[in-house]
Amino acid sequence: MKKLLNQAWTVIMVTAISLLVWLYAEDANVKTYNNERVLIKFVASGEGEMLISPKAADILVTLTGSNGQFQQFRKNIGDQRIVEISVPLSPGLSNETRTIDLRDELESSVLENLGLNLTAIGQETIDVNIQSVVEHSFPIQVNTEGLKLSREVESTVEEVTVRLPASMLTPDLLQQPAIINLADQDLSDIEPGNDTRLPLPITLPFDPADLPDGFEARPSATHATVTFRLVVETESYTLDRLIVKLTAPAIVGDRYVIRIAEEDQVLSNIQVQGPPAQIAKLQDPGVTTNIFATVDLSIAEADEAAAGSGVITKPVLVLINLPGVRLVSEPPRIPVQVRLREAIEANP
Repeated sequence: MKKLLNQAWTVIMVTAISLLVWLYAEDANVKTYNNERVLIKFVASGEGEMLISPKAADILVTLTGSNGQFQQFRKNIGDQRIVEISVPLSPGLSNETRTIDLRDELESSVLENLGLNLTAIGQETIDVNIQSVVEHSFPIQVNTEGLKLSREVESTVEEVTVRLPASMLTPDLLQQPAIINLADQDLSDIEPGNDTRLPLPITLPFDPADLPDGFEARPSATHATVTFRLVVETESYTLDRLIVKLTAPAIVGDRYVIRIAEEDQVLSNIQVQGPPAQIAKLQDPGVTTNIFATVDLSIAEADEAAAGSGVITKPVLVLINLPGVRLVSEPPRIPVQVRLREAIEANP
């Protein structure tokens, strides 16, 4: 029985040793591993926020070595097969493009001390740009071109600060202001002569489309309120013909016949003054008349005139239905004839 046990143990030991020898031989056997995908991720090194482009490179490599060495390589790069390569920015520079030797970087990092040979690589070198992110403040300038203002424009924001890649801060851009375009706004409803406050957007002096994908400038302000005052502009206009209408209470018409002589029924040379936009309405023949001339006669005035000479002189009232437009010429006074209606009917 003891002999059988010794024989069984011997068989087990021989089998185990044979298996180990086979595994060692398999592990030591040199093979070629073609077109292994490696995602190289470039990492910016240095103080502060950095931008790097391109951010990664997808390459194929061919490796020669044992299975054990290759499995260790796979373990080193992980399931996603990512290899990080640090790209530093040279001292004193804020923007730099470097040529990266991909073969050298792989051999000195993930392949170092593995014994694997990098026999082929899909891309030997790549140019990588690295630059710092810089904060810069642009002064605010309010565009008032073509506007007539009676005071200096004020803005609640005097400058706007943004984050930009260092490469964008060219000498020309550094001289540019951010713009608030007051001149492009519709100010037709703004009353001249009074302070007006208007919230307006701030336009940065660069095209946001020029920023790298996903990059945010993060301006310190996107809008500002500007305070301004438009000059009160006036324009003169002369009306050549303005018909005078006679108005009175109904009782006056029942008791008296009242009339204005034909030569006094039309006024001429009536001068008005006002904002150009309102004066333009008077010059447009398609617009309904906005100026009226009337003579108002009360019952007491009619009684007094009828009891006396039958004529009363009254001032013409010129009514202007246009904001800001005023009468310049002196309103005339014209006679109004008043006759008792019964007396006229008795003496046809």
